[in-house]
Amino acid sequence: MSIQKPFVFVISILIFVSAFGQTPAEKAFTLNWKLTDFPAGEQPDFILIRWIAGNQIVSDTIKKIENQQFSFSGSMPEPANYSLTYFLKPGNNIVNTPEKNTVIVFLNPGQNTLESTGYLSNVKAINAPAQTDYSTYQKTVQPFIEKFEQLGKIYQEYQTKQNEIGIDSVIKVGDDLTAKMTKELVTLLEKKPSTPIAAFLLNQISGNEFNVLQAEHAYNLLTNEVKAYPSVIAFKERIETEKKTAIGATAINFTQNDPDGKPVSLSDFKGRYILIDFWASWCGPCRKENPYVVKAYDKYKDKGFTIIGVSLDGKDQKDKWLQAIKDDGLTWTQVSDLKSFENEAARLYGISAIPQNFLIDKQGKIIAKNLRGPALEDKLQEIFK
Repeated sequence: MSIQKPFVFVISILIFVSAFGQTPAEKAFTLNWKLTDFPAGEQPDFILIRWIAGNQIVSDTIKKIENQQFSFSGSMPEPANYSLTYFLKPGNNIVNTPEKNTVIVFLNPGQNTLESTGYLSNVKAINAPAQTDYSTYQKTVQPFIEKFEQLGKIYQEYQTKQNEIGIDSVIKVGDDLTAKMTKELVTLLEKKPSTPIAAFLLNQISGNEFNVLQAEHAYNLLTNEVKAYPSVIAFKERIETEKKTAIGATAINFTQNDPDGKPVSLSDFKGRYILIDFWASWCGPCRKENPYVVKAYDKYKDKGFTIIGVSLDGKDQKDKWLQAIKDDGLTWTQVSDLKSFENEAARLYGISAIPQNFLIDKQGKIIAKNLRGPALEDKLQEIFK
């Protein structure tokens, strides 16, 4: 007689939370999920339902699967995406799971009926409007994802060979590909401005560096009902924040302590060209950018250019921050309040991803943003020619 291993899946509910602490009205939802035709030994017996709001685990609920299905009811302020991850029973040990046993779905207030056949990620929306729209999104971006994966391999090859021309060409192709994908996502909103996954699409369209023009255009496409979602309200607030840090705007002053605890203000450097560089010791892309920044600083530091580095390291990462400064040869001013992404300066500048930077002129105006690789040195050469 064969013994089947019981399994547990984890469902993480990722709900967008307004940065300004709004408490939205909760709406009831019900999830009905049917699991059929799983291979012998892989039919799950339990579901661990984990609700995560922001970065906090709100609740865990274990439901037993009966007759190859389970149901769960709760409340949510708006449509939310659930990440399902494979766990073994007993215990909470995460196992290395094949891609087919991991899936992200979107649920909305009201009834949601889903079905997985053969394996977890082979999911079909029977009655789940948010998941239906998310499936459309997945089909739209999949060709782009495949091309990005190919570009990533080429980029790694060029990087290994230290081929800067090749690297620049890959970055350009990647930027063009991103622009095309963004256009496709905007089209999705144009076709269905009432989509329940609006907040998700807005964040995809605006990009890591948050393109204000793209973001505002996409936001304006939405219906008034969708604009009332808490996460969309927060998105609109971010647009207004980004406008304050757009090119041509006056740089917002801030004060934070340097590694020795001495307060340093952006205004202390007025009269020079200043690069505000948001980074962190744990940020791989930031660390890869540092050689370019060091090169530009060494070349122009005696010509009226300086840098203030703002670290998004956390309170328990000060030693790693200081070690990264030493290892990367960052000899310019460094500050941090050690609050990670809650860093006050980062919040003022609408930072949600790093690396990011802002170039400020002698009058305190923002004249360039996110100068990556050789672009920083090229811009400074243009200024100091």
